[in-house]
Amino acid sequence: MADVRAHRVDPPGARSCRSHYIEKGELRVNQETPPFEWVEATSFSNRVLIEEAGSLSAITLLQRMRLKMDQAARGELSFGRTHRFDVDCMVSCRDILEIKYRNLPPDCNVKKKWLRLYFTEPADTPGRLLALTLKLKFADDPEGQTNDALDAYNQFQLHLSRD
Repeated sequence: MADVRAHRVDPPGARSCRSHYIEKGELRVNQETPPFEWVEATSFSNRVLIEEAGSLSAITLLQRMRLKMDQAARGELSFGRTHRFDVDCMVSCRDILEIKYRNLPPDCNVKKKWLRLYFTEPADTPGRLLALTLKLKFADDPEGQTNDALDAYNQFQLHLSRD
């Protein structure tokens, strides 16, 4: 797998999370000021989520994730490993971040499915968050999560090759 760290803002989550600092009374993130703009990779689609969701509340899931994305655009999410945090960096693919959504509709909790948005914060496009894939994953399925992260990484590479 090629190393694309030069394409990602460091530290991971610097735009979407509260890893910012105050400079002259103004919120700044890596010299940038929120709100940031979400852009979608060429291949990004909600259709896959709707197909995966089946009888689950796909519209509700999409609406709730959009609210979480709005928080990310304002740099308001928290970064960390456990379920108590909103954003994490994927171990299998350091350039890929995930927004973890834990306040799911009851039918998702019963089926042990979690909603994840895989994204990155590309260094070459200041002020932007790049949505790569939106997935439902089964709880306690690290192999599935690794595959989802690699899929998001491939979408990122495809996006970079088209720019």
